[in-house]
Amino acid sequence: MSEKLDRVIELLESINKWVKLTGVEKAKQVIEKEFSDETKTLVYHLSDGRSSDDIERLLNKKTTDNTIRTWWKRWSKMGIMEIHPNYKKRYWKTFDLEDFGIEIPEVTENVVQEPVKENKEVENNVGQEQ
Repeated sequence: MSEKLDRVIELLESINKWVKLTGVEKAKQVIEKEFSDETKTLVYHLSDGRSSDDIERLLNKKTTDNTIRTWWKRWSKMGIMEIHPNYKKRYWKTFDLEDFGIEIPEVTENVVQEPVKENKEVENNVGQEQ
């Protein structure tokens, strides 16, 4: 029985290597095609828990919060964006575009909220008086 289990594990590890390779290549193709536009690139890059309104302000209204939410939904269906676990109306990027050789244009900083922190910080402050 142990030999069969070892063989199954060996096969699964081999399959996993190939799936990762093909997945990375497919992701690269999708990302390169989708992010040839500077505004989309910046919106995706800034989608780290920020609200669509914050991103709109940060980009000096180069696009609308409604367009940002539409892109988020599209990218989520493509598998390159995820719904934020704590804020169901916000999304965050699945990949860093720089990992795929896509250069991120500079943004002139406006006053913007910081990205949403993980649950741990929120949980640690629950019930504490200020």
